Amino acid sequence: MNEIGKAIVEKLDTSIEEEAKKYKEQETQKYNRASEAGWIFDCPRRLVLRRLSPELEEMPALKQLRRMNEGKRQEKMIRQELLDRGIEIRPATRMTNDKLQLTGEVDDMVKVNGDFFPIDYKAYSSSMFKQIINKDYQQVLNSPFIWVRHVPTQVALYDFLYNFMLGILLFKDKDANEKWGIDVPLDKKLVLEVVNGLEEVNEAVATKKCPLPEYKDRVCDYCGFQKTCFPESPMAKTQFRIIEDVDWVQKVKDYQAMVDAGIKEKAKAFKNLEDEIKDEFRGDTVIIGSHIVDSKSYFTTVYDIPQEEKAKYAKSKEQFRVSIKLIESL
Repeated sequence: MNEIGKAIVEKLDTSIEEEAKKYKEQETQKYNRASEAGWIFDCPRRLVLRRLSPELEEMPALKQLRRMNEGKRQEKMIRQELLDRGIEIRPATRMTNDKLQLTGEVDDMVKVNGDFFPIDYKAYSSSMFKQIINKDYQQVLNSPFIWVRHVPTQVALYDFLYNFMLGILLFKDKDANEKWGIDVPLDKKLVLEVVNGLEEVNEAVATKKCPLPEYKDRVCDYCGFQKTCFPESPMAKTQFRIIEDVDWVQKVKDYQAMVDAGIKEKAKAFKNLEDEIKDEFRGDTVIIGSHIVDSKSYFTTVYDIPQEEKAKYAKSKEQFRVSIKLIESL
């Protein structure tokens, strides 16, 4: 039953994994990349490892590879949509600054009011798009989400590499096809901070002296070098699914607040919320915001018959127990 359909899906998933593995095997990173330079503010060690020991970086789980693959596909769709609407764009060439050992290639150059500007496309889930829409450059730069706040740094460096005073970030909601554009100025203060950080990275690469690991909540947890830096960490032993939906992040925060306040046994709202979390993540272990939700099964014996007959017809019933912990407490 469904064997042919299952085979097609497996073939598609295999192609995604093989493409990612091929890219990783062929990858040599002589220089720092503008797309990764935002890590200067979170973990310079990662940038050093990416150049000295890229083979140590763990491959993302299949679910994450699917999301990344779909994001790339949707970014190509943004480009085609601009062309279909008569907006003039032209391909950009890769730019390199040998002194800084920095390289990068913006997606396109777009013509607006007679002038061309660097433009980069990003396709995000609806939950992440909600964190971006109606925000300006500075607000996105200060986002609590690492994969969001690194993007303005990337485009600011494109401004620097391509010698433009302004670049454009065009975001897309992958589900609703809604767009949001952000003007990214040539932020000289930001660029100088990145340049100073890159010089330290380049020195570490030259001397092969990698900075010591420093655990940072919501930074290390999304890095493929976590097992290299923290081999004994319980976080490094399991590949967790990450839930980005802001509603679930808030629900888990509310749940934890009730536990901390000691009202979980009295509040009906707590019971309802606990049941909702149990039902949604039954038998799963996931990261939601700064918490790990771990749902494990256990079995109890139940009887659905008269008391005198119970012993004859006992059966085992699977149930689930949920635990929620702060990541930093692990």
